[in-house]
Amino acid sequence: KQSIYRFRRADVAQWQALRALVASGDGGEARLSVSFRSVPGVVGFVNRAFAAYPGYEPLVASRGPAELAPVVALEAATADDTDDAVVRYLLTLVAGEGRVADRATGALRRPRFGDVMVLLPSWTAADALHESLSAAGIPSVVEGGRVFFQRDEVRLCRAALRAIDEPGDAQAVVFVLRGLFGLSLAELASHRAAGGAWRYTLATDDAPEGPVTEALRVLADLARRRGERGLVELLDDLLEETGVLAVWSLLPRGRAMLANVDKLRALCRELLGHVRTGFELNARLDALAREPDEDLPLAGPDADVVRVTTIFKAKGLEAPVVVLPHMTRRSRPPAHIVDRARGELLLRWRQLEPPGWDDAKARDDAEDAAERRRWMYVAAT
Repeated sequence: KQSIYRFRRADVAQWQALRALVASGDGGEARLSVSFRSVPGVVGFVNRAFAAYPGYEPLVASRGPAELAPVVALEAATADDTDDAVVRYLLTLVAGEGRVADRATGALRRPRFGDVMVLLPSWTAADALHESLSAAGIPSVVEGGRVFFQRDEVRLCRAALRAIDEPGDAQAVVFVLRGLFGLSLAELASHRAAGGAWRYTLATDDAPEGPVTEALRVLADLARRRGERGLVELLDDLLEETGVLAVWSLLPRGRAMLANVDKLRALCRELLGHVRTGFELNARLDALAREPDEDLPLAGPDADVVRVTTIFKAKGLEAPVVVLPHMTRRSRPPAHIVDRARGELLLRWRQLEPPGWDDAKARDDAEDAAERRRWMYVAAT
């Protein structure tokens, strides 16, 4: 009903045939009509919005009414206007007098940014929205996609993990010297010109004195403690030694940067339960960074940041306030159509269309429209 997505190669027709087969036999069919998450105003909106679609079954809310307006329409003409409208709404929301139910205690309180989840139809708009939120002073974290691993703070912490685990990784060491210790290019060049090496195990008494050698000795000390402390704990020690977290906290994206560091820590701890060495941990992180839509732990419930994710990663999640921007985007005309019912693959090249293309495209458009309705149903509930 909800999560049968064609782009994940699920066939809705097969599901409908299977459901009919089970219902026609001894299995029967159970219908779920109670919404345990949404307030009556949201449920009423969903029922009205989807009432005209074939087979829709109205929902019934189990919760009482909310103090906030259950549904708010944001007017915007372009994608940029949409992001600006989201920013204005969130600033008004947090500054207003409305109240939301605390997820831990159930008590009513003023809303905060951590109560907000923004659901997008794809990752395409995530970066621009994140930048708009940051420019307005609204902390946010993109929950998944390659964007997370591209953040400077995440790249620096990953370089630190590699540098602590492997002294010979000169690229990671130099990245850490620049990004975490704040050393200048001139200082790095002077170190090399004086005969200094990047391998911190060579930072002995004979090494050229200066800030670079001092930083390398910090890394050497951390590496010597690898048998006493875990890799994540050594990363924490390095971040504390450099004071970089205090610096990041003062930046416009400060809260989001710290939330991303916490998110990386949580991911590392989870992966360490399945790997034996630092090399394997870093290899797993590299593999995740290459994935187009990796599964990552969400920002912690106590993180006061707006969570930005896609509809498809949000199933099973909930938030006091959900924002649905960029939901009217147009789909691209297909270059090929897979007609599973007929066992055919139809390819279009420029203006050349095979026989039966128009009929197949009409069926494909209808299936695409039905899928988009399922997307919206998942997002709205």
